[in-house]
Amino acid sequence: MRPGTLNHPFSPSFYISLTLQLLVLLPSHYHYPSQWHNIHNAHYEVYAAQEEQEEEEEEDTRILQNNNNNNNNLFCTHDDVPSSTSTTSSSTKVINQVLSYLDDHKRSIQNTILQSYTDHHENVTRPSTQYLYDDFRASLEWMARVGVDRPNDTGMGGGGKWNFYMGPDNCDNDGWHIGLANVAAFLGQSMTMVILNDTCDELNWEMIFPNPNSKDPDGFYPLSNACGQSGVSYTKSSPNSCPASEEMYQCDVDPYMKITAASKTTFEGDAPPPLECSPRTADQTVTGHYDPAPNNPDIGGRIVNEEGNVIPSQLGRTDVEGCCWWGRGALHTRGVCNLGKLNYYLGAGAAKEGRDGGARYPDIDFCTNPEAICADATRTMEMRWTVALFEWTERIQSHDDGIMGWNYIEEVTKFAMEGDLISSVQFSLLQGEPSHFIDEVGGVLEQGCPFPPCDTERPQRLRWKSRRKRNFITAVEGVGLPVKSELFRETEEHFNDPLIRANFEDVLLLSKSPVDGKVYQSYRYHFTDFMESLRKMADVGFGDNFFYIGQGVEGTLGENSGLLNIAMFLSYAIEMSILDDACDEHNTQLVNGRFPVSNACGMYGASYQDIVCGAGAEDAGKECPLDINQSFSAVTRTLDHRAPQPFKCAPKSQYPVTGFWDEAHLEENHKTAFTNQIGRIDVEGCCWWGRGVLRKVTQGRCFFGQLNYYIGKRAAMEGRPSIYPKIDFCSFPEAICASEHSNELRWVSGMFYWIKQVQSFDNKDGWNYIEKIKELSTAIISGGELDRSLLMSVDCILKTGSVDCDSAEDLTDRLNEVLTLITGFTLPTQSPTTTMSPSASPTDFPTVIPTDVPTSLPTSTIPPSASPNIFWWPSRQDVDLIIKIIEEKRAPIESDLLTPRVEIDDENLYSLDGFLSALKVLADGTVQGLYFYVGHGTFTNYNHRKRGLVNVAAFLAHSKTEAIHNSICDERNVDGIEGKFPLSNSCGQHGVIYQNLRCTPDEAFMECPPDPGLQMSAVAALTSSDGAVADPNGPPAFFCGPRMYFPFTGYYDGESKTIRNDEPFSNRAGRTDVQSCCWWGRGAAQVKGVCMYGKLNYYIGARAKEEGRRSLFPSVDFCQNPQAICSGQYSYSLMWVTGMFSWVEVVQSHPEYSVNLDKIADGDMGYEEFIDAISDILGSSDDDKIERRSNFKLAVDAIGLA
Repeated sequence: MRPGTLNHPFSPSFYISLTLQLLVLLPSHYHYPSQWHNIHNAHYEVYAAQEEQEEEEEEDTRILQNNNNNNNNLFCTHDDVPSSTSTTSSSTKVINQVLSYLDDHKRSIQNTILQSYTDHHENVTRPSTQYLYDDFRASLEWMARVGVDRPNDTGMGGGGKWNFYMGPDNCDNDGWHIGLANVAAFLGQSMTMVILNDTCDELNWEMIFPNPNSKDPDGFYPLSNACGQSGVSYTKSSPNSCPASEEMYQCDVDPYMKITAASKTTFEGDAPPPLECSPRTADQTVTGHYDPAPNNPDIGGRIVNEEGNVIPSQLGRTDVEGCCWWGRGALHTRGVCNLGKLNYYLGAGAAKEGRDGGARYPDIDFCTNPEAICADATRTMEMRWTVALFEWTERIQSHDDGIMGWNYIEEVTKFAMEGDLISSVQFSLLQGEPSHFIDEVGGVLEQGCPFPPCDTERPQRLRWKSRRKRNFITAVEGVGLPVKSELFRETEEHFNDPLIRANFEDVLLLSKSPVDGKVYQSYRYHFTDFMESLRKMADVGFGDNFFYIGQGVEGTLGENSGLLNIAMFLSYAIEMSILDDACDEHNTQLVNGRFPVSNACGMYGASYQDIVCGAGAEDAGKECPLDINQSFSAVTRTLDHRAPQPFKCAPKSQYPVTGFWDEAHLEENHKTAFTNQIGRIDVEGCCWWGRGVLRKVTQGRCFFGQLNYYIGKRAAMEGRPSIYPKIDFCSFPEAICASEHSNELRWVSGMFYWIKQVQSFDNKDGWNYIEKIKELSTAIISGGELDRSLLMSVDCILKTGSVDCDSAEDLTDRLNEVLTLITGFTLPTQSPTTTMSPSASPTDFPTVIPTDVPTSLPTSTIPPSASPNIFWWPSRQDVDLIIKIIEEKRAPIESDLLTPRVEIDDENLYSLDGFLSALKVLADGTVQGLYFYVGHGTFTNYNHRKRGLVNVAAFLAHSKTEAIHNSICDERNVDGIEGKFPLSNSCGQHGVIYQNLRCTPDEAFMECPPDPGLQMSAVAALTSSDGAVADPNGPPAFFCGPRMYFPFTGYYDGESKTIRNDEPFSNRAGRTDVQSCCWWGRGAAQVKGVCMYGKLNYYIGARAKEEGRRSLFPSVDFCQNPQAICSGQYSYSLMWVTGMFSWVEVVQSHPEYSVNLDKIADGDMGYEEFIDAISDILGSSDDDKIERRSNFKLAVDAIGLA
């Protein structure tokens, strides 16, 4: 009940009567409890009238109590912003709300915020080892609930508490959003400062170039950077040294202090040593520098400490005397002032003065031992958070600059409570733009004021400005901060209703096989991607253009007309793309009975490259330039192996002429030129076919140029906000279907076109689209009939830009279906028709898997496999749930599945964290078109969840059988012949030649070419074949090399334990050399052969990068360096990733596997029969079959499936 309303105007019987009348309006076949917004509200009251009365009475009581507590004010007041002098402590209720919300988002925080880079290129992350959620959570709770005492004599608002602010307890019960925004701001800065580098101590990161003007200047890292970096002294510069009014807190600089940082970079390769401080001596007056020697890799990095060869830091320092104040902890708290305050409030200084309430670390003197933050044996993991949270509370949270008019609490409140301000962060990442909230926070943290430069004597710009914004975005999304417009929140709440969402996912997003007519859940179009795309286009938009969801229209008219616009858009999306499960336009026009390859240039009389933005129009000149050298292919085609290949474009130097699709031989025939309707016999400059959810209308250089100008790279380069600042839609229009943002771009591109072409339509005769759908929504509510000509006009606008056309399509039935499913309302029409929709539950899998990866250079023919099985795409929620279940079973999984058969001194090769990281990548669809199956609909369907967990268990059992049990990465030499182990077994064991493990003809273009010049060696195994510790005199590790170096190879004699290499000795396949024999098994699943290594390179390696596709490991060429799996920079990741990849390719793709998963989930197949069927798929030996069976039982028990 609203404040001031004391009597309910209607009795419950009124609502029951009203709802019974409204129910008559529902279609007889429909059972959804919502008939548009008005009906939904009334229907709800049938079931809740009595409960509502009781709640109203409770609300009256609460308001009255609140009024009494506020000196009898008439209404509850909002006290969102504490004054600068008041305490920033929050109520227990608010603290609990924030902590509970964070706990609910723990997985998201771990997977997005608490991630660290694995290399200097910053393109792959792994879970942080130095910053863990539980430590953060414990420290945050302490700072929020307990906090730090402020003595009365500090002159800094003394007498209260330093508490981390979790928000106010206000009337709307949403004050905790402010606290959540405060948490996100803190975590975003922590990501920038430390988490992504996974270190506690500050790193030596600043390089000095003594000769910057030389052609190839050499850079060096002065060891004196410990005294300060980026021109900031940690003992003299603000905010690292205290102002005069606070000098009593400052640590004294002890020139005799000697400390070495406890942590250094976790990146592999050459890097400067940890920072250190020590006094100057007569023998050593300078500390030298670190030379990474990039131009002399044979030397490698080294420390140079020579008189006469001194390179000072930017501060001019050449020594490290008294320089022990570098950054430490989650914000790199640094400087004599900040560490002094830390000691005064939390450390020995507080204990010395008897302030036990603040002395969290009474035994630590942070002035004499600042390294305790990173090196304390028992407390460092939580201390590094506590130290940072205290600095945030004392310096950032309390910042109140009256002169500049900037108060942190006021600013964070505005951010959290006043609309969707995230848009101005997320899509304005270029340096030099107007200051935003997070820029100002970074300014206070780094320089002491919100608008840098703060030091007028040594002015400096704010470091890492764009990075801070990106990380803040990640933090905001990771903690689940609800910074969306109120209108979008209402729309999101509507679509997240369980029944509406189920209708959306299970009916609207179904695709149909053209071969047998069976339906299945779309691979490419997903509910979560639709909602995220809708948020960006409805809340963020481009310029003054937004996808219409009711903006600017009050009440139910806005809500209803917004839903109608969404339904209209979805109707065309279903017809144009979703039913076909396609992103790229397909080759559909027959010319003289054949499909010309040159249809890529245009179909049905259109020339796509000639569709430019008209002169005099708003977007005149915004079309993409024509580049005749562009060369790539589409990623989707009709799901029928008889259908033409995907479109491609390429210069005439590659395809002088193009032919037609030969249906008889299932290949493109380019022997003679074959023209399309407009006379084209080539595909030069023909890269502008339609793409995305409205692919049948999004053709031409104008459309892609508009995308680039408004939401792509051109917008960013020209200083405008850009949703996708790194995507050049002109140089790579295929990004819509084949990039890391494809899941969104398929929807976004269609919404963009809808906004430009349909929503903006307003002709001189007064035909205005927005006004028309307002009228239509009103007509629907009133039950009036609808003239189909209105929808025909929309169809014409969409396809021709005019309300009149000769070939308008009537989508009234489709719109009726969509409206029914997302609103519960049946569209009234002049001629009622029966809606034909796909069945709600997919009946079977389609027979052909869609091609999901483009090729850089068009290939002649890439027919799909005959009949691979298809697993439904899991949602991100599915993946997170399965990972959570596995995480909860960490102990039994680690002990029973990831522990080698004998104890070894080194760390296990295969860790659960490594497995979960790889699973997240492979299950979440990061590799285009390939998914490690973890189930779908796992939140509501136990059988689907069991399917996913059984797949995980089977893979882990297989991995233990192949590699984990013996703690190996490289395959071992085990195939002895009468006690003699041929060295040529690297070519293949048990009669198999690995370089002959070729791809099928349709995938042969992926495989690695055997290179006779390759030369490499495996890593020696940690355990022997019988489980004992490896014998250093056992069979040597596999190696390969050309015959010019190894004309022949001998054998290892198991009896004498010696290598005999004086004469050739053949393996079972007859090989006596190791040329081109580098394809032995590696990783968790022991991937082998030129086909599998080629596929790895094609999908996740260097080839993917070279050909313009997303690559997980762009620097790894699996064809030139397959050994990278076991002895490279990314080995611990690649051991798992390559195993899962091969599992998807070999096991999941087998036609019987999905059937068996269904059987075992339904209880129609036993575990032993199931795992034996996998062994048969893998072609395993009897011994491996028995061991895999045993390991599968362990996996089933460990995961909790028994």
